[in-house]
Amino acid sequence: MPKPLHHIDPILMHSLKMKLQANMGVIVRNFTDCKRLALTIFENQKIRISASTLYRLYFSEDSNNHFYLSTLDLLVSIIHPDKSWNQFSEEFLVTQSKLSFIGLSPHNMHSHSLLESCIEANAWKPICQWFEKLSADDDSMKSSLLLDNIGFHLRNVLEIHPDWEKKFYEKTSHYPFIKTSFFEMGTDPEFALKNSYLSFQYYRKALDPNSPLFENDSLYIDTLQCLYLFKKKNKDAVAQFQNIKKKYAHIQSLQNGIHIFNLSRLWALELHDHKFRTENWVQFNWDLYCQKINGLFPDLSVFDKRVLRYMILDACIFLQVPKNIVEVFLKILDVQEITRYNLTKIRYYLEQINPNGSRWRKQFSQF
Repeated sequence: MPKPLHHIDPILMHSLKMKLQANMGVIVRNFTDCKRLALTIFENQKIRISASTLYRLYFSEDSNNHFYLSTLDLLVSIIHPDKSWNQFSEEFLVTQSKLSFIGLSPHNMHSHSLLESCIEANAWKPICQWFEKLSADDDSMKSSLLLDNIGFHLRNVLEIHPDWEKKFYEKTSHYPFIKTSFFEMGTDPEFALKNSYLSFQYYRKALDPNSPLFENDSLYIDTLQCLYLFKKKNKDAVAQFQNIKKKYAHIQSLQNGIHIFNLSRLWALELHDHKFRTENWVQFNWDLYCQKINGLFPDLSVFDKRVLRYMILDACIFLQVPKNIVEVFLKILDVQEITRYNLTKIRYYLEQINPNGSRWRKQFSQF
């Protein structure tokens, strides 16, 4: 008797594809990319999966999304080693129900949601109770689907209604769910909201100095605010960066629980600081900078490598670092898609691998 085939919901299939692509740091556009993804999966996790199976996953028509359960279990194990396909799909349905509860749907992300109605009515108690509940729920905090889409929706709401921002930051900055869904996944200077500076103020005020994450969270908001000031060409950015260097002089790697986002942003700020003070890149100590990154990169996980690639290359392009230096970074950061400087390719690549939302309009506008 033949094994039964399982049909994948298109939205769930999209989520699975994006997770595979993001976790392995491989952009899939054709069959050659599928072969490279299969090789990367084997090299990193010793899991064998054929390029043809991956091609079918990425390029099948929605009406033909049929796979054996064993294949689906294998695909899920790549991104969630402790989960089966049934667990993955069940969690997806639970997440969808939570999003539907506040009025978000994959068909109309810009509809007037319950969340928006509560903010509009200044009804903060039910909103805060819900955020508190989500923050205490491990599954919710681990669900990129839930985090990304609520973060996207909140930023969209506040962009339309900037007069709601101050109260939103004041009431919600201390919730872990908001930190992860709104700040980490959406707060970027390129898409800063009208009153974004208030988010730094209220986030910092909400930090618990007794928490083991205090230094990590402090470094996060300090570097993010400094990057914001540099991109706004604010003269206070230089003084703030000098203070950050003194305050976190002991941080040279991912030791002490420092997150890769924070370390990478700290290194990117070095480039912004130099560019702000002088246009002469010849005076920058590239040998020391490359040595520092090259010494850490081989030991990073796939995800950490992706974060570091994005932060450094994005800063280089934004600051117009010389082509020959960018090509050195392309080699150090092992960007297999691009070996020579090509601005169009680099921009396209960065939009695909960005880990924390600076292209949030495109990346997080779907379930």
